[in-house]
Amino acid sequence: MFDFLKNIFGQTKQVELPSETPNKEYVKQLIENLKDVKNNDKVIPFTIQGLKTKGFLIKIGGLFGFVPFAHMPWNYLNKLHWNIVAPYLIGHKFFGSIYSLKETKPIHITVNGQKHKFQANDLEIGVAYKCIVIQKKRYGLFLEAGYDFNWEYGSFFGLAHKSTFFDLEEYENITQGDIITTYFHGYNNDKQPIFGDTIKEIDFLTGKLDKYINTTVEVTVRKLPNNKREYFVDNIFPATLSVTKTIYPNDKKHIKEVVANLIDNEKITCEVLGISNRSKKIQLKLIDEYKRIKIM
Repeated sequence: MFDFLKNIFGQTKQVELPSETPNKEYVKQLIENLKDVKNNDKVIPFTIQGLKTKGFLIKIGGLFGFVPFAHMPWNYLNKLHWNIVAPYLIGHKFFGSIYSLKETKPIHITVNGQKHKFQANDLEIGVAYKCIVIQKKRYGLFLEAGYDFNWEYGSFFGLAHKSTFFDLEEYENITQGDIITTYFHGYNNDKQPIFGDTIKEIDFLTGKLDKYINTTVEVTVRKLPNNKREYFVDNIFPATLSVTKTIYPNDKKHIKEVVANLIDNEKITCEVLGISNRSKKIQLKLIDEYKRIKIM
C-alpha cells in the first residue's frame, strides 16, 4: 500500500532534523548575546508568555526568562492584582535589562522590566475609559485603566467608590476580572485616579471643593413642596443645613425657626463645615447674624 502511494505522489523524502550540535550552538549564541546585554546594561524587548507564582514567564532574545512582579514596569498593592491583570498582559511587549543569567539546566534568566520607559500621557476628566476590575471591596472597585491604552502608557490604577454607581444592582453583578466602562473624575489628594459610573459629582471626589472648608459662602435656598428645602453653594453645589445640638449648642431652637421660615431663592450666609463624598453635598452652618437675631 505504501509503495502504491509512493508511486502516485513520487518518491518519499525523509525530512532531516537538525542535529543536536547546531541546536546547542544556536542556544549558546543566544546566551552570549544576552551576556552582552547584561554586561553592557542594554535594554531589549521581552514578551509576556504566561503567569507564574511570583511573576511572569517571558521570551527574551530567543530564550525563555522570568520577570518577578517586583521588577515589572509598574507595581500593584498585592499579588492578587497581578493575577487578575495577567490574562490581559500575555502577548504584550515591554523592555528590560538582564538582572541575572545562570547557565544551569535549564537556563535561568531574570529580567528587570522597570527599565521600560512609557510615553507620557494623562487621563482626561469626564472621559470614559475601559478598565479592568482588579479587586472588588465593600466600598468600591479597584480599577486599571492602562488596559484602555493597550498598556502603551503603563498603569492607571485607581478607585471607583460604590456611591458613584447609579445602578447598585449593576454594581453588585460586577466581578473581579470584568471589563467595565467608567468615567475619570480626577485625582484625589494622594494623586490616585478616581473613577465613577457617572460624570456628575466629579468635584466632590477629587478634593476640588476642599477649599471651601472653614470659609464663609453665600447659599441659595430652593423651597420644595411639603415645606422642604434644598441648598446650593454658588448656585451649583448641593448642600445640607442640619440643625443639631452639636452644631448649635446654645440656640438650636432659634435656628430651627429661622430655617423653617426661609423662602424660595433666598440668600443666606453659611460656614462650610465639611464635604461629604458619600452624599455628594457640602455641610453647612448658618452664621448669618441678621437671620439669627431677626427671630429672637
